[in-house]
Amino acid sequence: MTSVLLSGDGKTLEAEAVHGTLEEACIEAVESGKMTEDLALLIHGPKVSREFYLSTEEFIDAVAQNLESKLRPPVTVQQS
Repeated sequence: MTSVLLSGDGKTLEAEAVHGTLEEACIEAVESGKMTEDLALLIHGPKVSREFYLSTEEFIDAVAQNLESKLRPPVTVQQS
């Protein structure tokens, strides 16, 4: 699926095929142990310590890193 963004004046259109990419980046963050306190409480119980969760800003940064790596074009190596 392609995401499409159209400006209010109808003159600017941006389209990018990223269906599911953000969701994958979020899931990968959580599966690697990077989560916010609310989810950590569900997984580890009410006495969860700070080492098991990130602040909202830290979690967003972790997801952003995953997303950037997914959106970065693959590196190709040419053999001679």
